[in-house]
Amino acid sequence: MTHAIALALVTAGCVVIAASTLGAATVRGDLFVRLHFLTPVTTIGVPLLSVGLCVESGNGWIIAEVLLIMAMLFVAGPMLEAATARAAAQRRGLIDSEQPE
Repeated sequence: MTHAIALALVTAGCVVIAASTLGAATVRGDLFVRLHFLTPVTTIGVPLLSVGLCVESGNGWIIAEVLLIMAMLFVAGPMLEAATARAAAQRRGLIDSEQPE
């Protein structure tokens, strides 16, 4: 039963990651449109995949390591997306580089 739950979680995570990647690669639009496809990878796909790996593993150290990596991606992913969008907007002249927000 545990194996089936882990397999379902890993499969769901992989589907989210694959769909987001495919969407980002095929959508017509600029960088700002494509960036929206990357957030589900770190906020939905990786947590599903990580929980599935933890359920399957059962080893405490492996679970701690996987959850630590998941937490770092969960926190850093949206921040990196925002920083990338801000840098692109500054490069295009849409916002002032001295603007604090």
